[in-house]
Amino acid sequence: MSEFDPVQDAEMLIGKFISREIDEEEGMRLLTFLKDNPGWDQKLYEQKYLADLLAETSRGPTQELSEVDEVKSELLDELYRHYEKVSDFSHNSKGRWRTLTILLACSAGILVLVITALVHAFFFIPKFSHPTQVTVLAPFTETSQAVAVLSYSVDVKWSESMESAPQVGAAMLTGTYDFQSGVVMTKFYCGATLIAQGPCRMEIVSGEHVSCFQGRFSVETTDSTNPFHLSSRDFSSIKGKKFLLDLSRNEPELHSLSEATESIRTDSTQSIKLHAGKGIRIEKTGRETSISADGTGYLSSDRVVALAESVAARNLERWKKSREEWLRDPSLCLFFDFQSETDIRKTGRVTNLAASHTGAPGSATLVGGRLGDGRWPGKNSLEFRTVSDRLLVSIPERLTDITLSVSLRADEIERNLNSIFMTEAFGKGALHWQILNNIDNGERGAVRLGLCEGRPGKFQADNFDAPVVFNAETLGTWVRLAMVLDTERRTVSHYLDGKLLVRYDVPFEMHIDLNKAEMGNWSSDTPVNPIRNFVGCFEEFMLFSRALSDDEVGLLHLAIP
Repeated sequence: MSEFDPVQDAEMLIGKFISREIDEEEGMRLLTFLKDNPGWDQKLYEQKYLADLLAETSRGPTQELSEVDEVKSELLDELYRHYEKVSDFSHNSKGRWRTLTILLACSAGILVLVITALVHAFFFIPKFSHPTQVTVLAPFTETSQAVAVLSYSVDVKWSESMESAPQVGAAMLTGTYDFQSGVVMTKFYCGATLIAQGPCRMEIVSGEHVSCFQGRFSVETTDSTNPFHLSSRDFSSIKGKKFLLDLSRNEPELHSLSEATESIRTDSTQSIKLHAGKGIRIEKTGRETSISADGTGYLSSDRVVALAESVAARNLERWKKSREEWLRDPSLCLFFDFQSETDIRKTGRVTNLAASHTGAPGSATLVGGRLGDGRWPGKNSLEFRTVSDRLLVSIPERLTDITLSVSLRADEIERNLNSIFMTEAFGKGALHWQILNNIDNGERGAVRLGLCEGRPGKFQADNFDAPVVFNAETLGTWVRLAMVLDTERRTVSHYLDGKLLVRYDVPFEMHIDLNKAEMGNWSSDTPVNPIRNFVGCFEEFMLFSRALSDDEVGLLHLAIP
């Protein structure tokens, strides 16, 4: 067994503190070490300050840090409260004081230890004798109102009335779903499968009830006693193991395909039972007419799966053609499609397909990571799982305008910050593109771009957050994110699936330095690195040395050159 090294232990504890993964016992150990070694206060301050500068700053005017002339311990108690409320040190420095604050974050429900000291900008920090403040943090609990999963969609054109188009694999919430054409297959948590053919309008009322207004609907349940049921204008309830409801005509029809289907007319409380092979038609007069059940024109779940696979193959071919066209763009500096299995598996290198005409590096170095499946059969992805997984990239050229585009699937966002693409440093030209978790001054699931100018101690920095993209319902689904940095107009723009989410004005002159950067992880220029590894898959990554227009970003998502 190796001898215990208190210095190495302190380095480890500071790293766990910065990443908010320190427990109560470790927090007490770090606090004891700092009290016995006051010279480490400066090191702790610098590391946490740098880590928090872009990670936890709030949006607002950019300011420069003031110099500290002296240390006054009598302000310590006030600074405890001050640092807890505002994590952006650059926004706390209108006065003459800097704060050294340690918020020893514990897991849910555990006490958090906090120590704070004032620091002179360039001199020794004395040891303070003030008692440690203890704060209780409320545990974070995420909830979901989802009741089903969108299993497959085939050539679906969602109506403009829909705020967002659900993606395959996304959790379905209660609410109205409206599409003009195509087929959607939804699997409910109760076990029922609903296939809807467009034009369709339906409302998911609960996990056991769907109200149908227009379209053709096929229901399959694993148990005839399942509580799942449909309703429409003519039927207050329809239950069964396998049945069809046609609302595409002026005279609705109900077909029973297996065992008995039970229905109740809207204007009656009497139950009607239809045996397999039987059906009814509701005429314009409201009278019921018996008919033979006919499944012609309806899609089974097997047929939907087969159609979805055919569409996937077609989309893959369209993507391949689009890729060849985009590779002709002289501003494309990086293009990773992760299709070269030989390079990735044997050499640990990922080929940059755009290297031939840009002079950019021909490949990137893979550390950890593994090949995974993309959104279509035959399409690869690069899968990140552990704290070590990352792709090291480098663009020696100092860029002005820049566009980043990535097709990814985030499986979880458990880190406070989850890296998409980040430079290693905080100095001039630093760029940090990441997904937020439950941290101060940022919404969980939002996408953040942090930009930094200047040098340590004289930072100009700001964060530009997009609205929430990832939540309990969208994690695990494929999305395309894009970010455009236009230095001439001094704007930052965020996109989701080709649509503009938000555009910001940048209050300082921008420069981009991507000489050392990483995808899916982050290594800072400090001795201890907060953990920011991404968990999920990257299917495609593109970097342009120009600001693409809104229309061009839309074409990227549609895989159209």
